[in-house]
Amino acid sequence: MQLSVNGADTFVATGGRPFDPSLPAVVMLHGAGFDHSTWALHSRWFAHHGYSVLAPDLPGHGRSAGTPLPTIADMADWTAALLDAAGAPKAKLVGHSMGSLIALETSARHPDKVSGLSLIGTAADDDRRARSAQGRRGQQSRCLRHGLDLGPRLQGRTRRQPRAGTVDASGRAARAAADAPRRALQRSQRLQLLSERAHRRRAGQGARDLHPRRARHDDAREGRQDAGGGDAECAHRRRCRAPAT
Repeated sequence: MQLSVNGADTFVATGGRPFDPSLPAVVMLHGAGFDHSTWALHSRWFAHHGYSVLAPDLPGHGRSAGTPLPTIADMADWTAALLDAAGAPKAKLVGHSMGSLIALETSARHPDKVSGLSLIGTAADDDRRARSAQGRRGQQSRCLRHGLDLGPRLQGRTRRQPRAGTVDASGRAARAAADAPRRALQRSQRLQLLSERAHRRRAGQGARDLHPRRARHDDAREGRQDAGGGDAECAHRRRCRAPAT
């Protein structure tokens, strides 16, 4: 449907049903550069399950007229004006990306119009962490003025001591250094084995080219030898052996 919000023509999707102000309202706010189609499936579900849905194209987006609003605060005020234009006293706000910031700002600037928030792909500033650090510093200064020393508890995370049964990094490094010669010998033996096997294959390449089935049996026999199967030949090998030339 089309609404006039702050004097500008605004397109609002309602999920396939007419907007009814008497039902609980849900406003779905898309992100920057998107439009109401972000909420195509969501709006239809809510509209057919007891809610009235408003999924607007923000100003300058999609099928709405006007230019994009410059700040999140302006978009929050625009969202409150949207509810007034639709005749909804309050609504639950669902926001994705920039829409989640608009929903947060709307709840802060117009709390009487917001009954709930659902935020997708959102972000918030780090003021809470800064206030927490400032509070710790203030508490420490007060304790020092009163002759108290709470030690490292107010300085942040302390170095943890290793629990019983655990091995620190220095112990692992020492074991790795002691084990290095054995690993080097194993690696050398593996390389020598691969080299000998490649030499045997190159030496018998002519016979393998003449008798492909014999080559397949040789490969299978080498696989059995690697697996510890011994040097015995299978009955199938004896039946399929190519005649000697």
